[in-house]
Amino acid sequence: MANGARLVIIEPQDLFDPSRLQTLLLQEQVTVMFLTTALFNQIARTHPTIFTSLRVLLFGGENADPAPVAAVRRHCPHTTLIHVYGPTESTTFATYHVVNEVPKGTATIPIGLPVANTTAYVLDENGRCLPPGVPGELYLGGDGLARAYLNNTVQTNKAFMTCTVPGNAGARLYRTGDRVLQRAEGPIEFIGRVDRQVKIRGYRIEPGEIEHALRRYPAVADAVVMLREEAGENTLVAYVVPKDDLSLCEAGLLRHLRQQVPAYMMPHACIILNSLPLTANGKVDFAALPAPEIATVLAEAGERPRTDTERALVHLWSELLSAPIRDRHQNFFDAGGHSLLAMNLLERVRREFSRDVSAVSFFADPRLSALAAAIDNGRPSCNQGPLQLKDSLVPIQPNGSRPPLFCFWPAGGAVFMYYPLASYLGPEQPLYALQDPALDPSMDPFRSMKDIAAEAVEIIQRVQPHGPYHLCGWCFGGTLAYEVACQLTAAGESVLRLILLDAHAAFEGGSVRRNWGVALSRLVRYLFIGLSLVPATASYVMDGMGLLAIAPKASKRRWGDYVRARYAALMLRRIGAVAVASKSDVLRSMELPEVRRIFYLYYAHEKTHRAYQPGAYAGTVDLLRATELSRFFPTRNDPTLGWSKYVRGSLRVHPIQSNHSQMLGPRGISQVAACLAQLLEGHE
Repeated sequence: MANGARLVIIEPQDLFDPSRLQTLLLQEQVTVMFLTTALFNQIARTHPTIFTSLRVLLFGGENADPAPVAAVRRHCPHTTLIHVYGPTESTTFATYHVVNEVPKGTATIPIGLPVANTTAYVLDENGRCLPPGVPGELYLGGDGLARAYLNNTVQTNKAFMTCTVPGNAGARLYRTGDRVLQRAEGPIEFIGRVDRQVKIRGYRIEPGEIEHALRRYPAVADAVVMLREEAGENTLVAYVVPKDDLSLCEAGLLRHLRQQVPAYMMPHACIILNSLPLTANGKVDFAALPAPEIATVLAEAGERPRTDTERALVHLWSELLSAPIRDRHQNFFDAGGHSLLAMNLLERVRREFSRDVSAVSFFADPRLSALAAAIDNGRPSCNQGPLQLKDSLVPIQPNGSRPPLFCFWPAGGAVFMYYPLASYLGPEQPLYALQDPALDPSMDPFRSMKDIAAEAVEIIQRVQPHGPYHLCGWCFGGTLAYEVACQLTAAGESVLRLILLDAHAAFEGGSVRRNWGVALSRLVRYLFIGLSLVPATASYVMDGMGLLAIAPKASKRRWGDYVRARYAALMLRRIGAVAVASKSDVLRSMELPEVRRIFYLYYAHEKTHRAYQPGAYAGTVDLLRATELSRFFPTRNDPTLGWSKYVRGSLRVHPIQSNHSQMLGPRGISQVAACLAQLLEGHE
């Protein structure tokens, strides 16, 4: 803030709802963000594309799982990803590591090197520096070190000490209690704790405090608490030995413990044992303690579920919590849940019940019965399973208070690429996508642009009978949106927004005549375009013969058609990469005839586009133009991509730092969404 930045504080209801978080990041134009590692992991596993609009993303607080880090690195190539480490005693961050890549087989993400004016040393139990590769305890020093613990001299003397290190005979250092090693190339790698202190979801927890609280219960003779990893998450498990002459009431123990420790220190499960296993030295053998699956879990019996939704939720909660749910009024957090697991739960609800339940309403009433009522009475989710190619109108986001945005299909006819856009624009912006009815093999794909637009007008007027309309389209879809706008205005309707996403006005007009000079030029152009895309789609090269085998026969008859079919396959892969970011089951759910039909429609749409003779349009047009244009695009030297010949009203150009293929991909989607949000809200 001292350097002119603006601080954005994210409320919990936004932080734990991915769609709300994504909308907030765009609306507030957040460029730098910090998340705890646990929250980062949870979001990255299900919504790794959320962070594409950020310039820098920092995460830290506990040991990092390489898999979610790799997912964000893959989906957000232009975001600087920094793993940070630092106890409070060293003023927030002490070390950092810029994650440029996560090689396959990586076991951990380094915590890196010290930040400016900070020192870090790996020492043995005698306070001597250890060489690279040898594990030891991490000590921190520097200007950010705290002076003392307030009113706690004993703890201060224990944690802060004076050591002799290279270059400094009297260095004041903080003993972190973290076991680390320093790699030969420099970065420090976290191994674990020297003591029994653990860290869960950013909270430091001393298991001994929980054990002390358990032992204070009258029916408990002994207890230990340990950290276990369940389904990739760190959880606390308590092991309790009851007194011989007293029966142990689980419900009573649960109520007692809630009164003794804060919610984040509540064990996920409690296992009752006759005795604790011991080592030969008489110490607790933690390795011999049983896993929670065979345990008695802290849960209270109660009212049975009444509806099918409640019964389904009982199974879902039991799976997520690894504990039996015995009461329809069970509180999710009392049963061992936490905020990050709640995010997972709401994501499963979206997928399995096709319902959107906001984090705000769930946190307000986290009982199973309340969630079941919200599902039964709630609105349909915008993610209702695999996209069906037979549906001409696809309600990607049918709900919201704003006028709907209609997006038209690009070459190929399908609308996979608009799903991420709906997520970026938020739940209040309805978004309908129109895909080509000719995806039905019984329909002729070779139609004029005016005939296609007339069909599209009929489709959108089923949703919105009268204007003002908001129309948008990428590539071929932009040209189609233009013709739809012309037909609507000619019929007396109002078009408030006509938005073209890198659509090129390169037309030959009339029926396409065979011109060998033009054909040869086009052949060479497609060959170079295909070659330019090969590095980014190496998998295509590997199975090129397979793609050729499923291409339609009509596209093999002439060399020009053959090259176009191969280029269509490349573009489908690029579009698929965009679709997988938010709806990974789309391409997987497609049958071979559907894939073949999309290939064929690329060819048909290209012919339709070249033959189009556009009329003049008197309204306002907003052109979102990619800044990185291939030299093979015929309109690359025209700032308006050729549209100034036809638009009689205002033509406004908005640059997008991307290329054509990635306009709605990881590189361009956040910029496109931010620009659309401003246009749809009425800002020029």
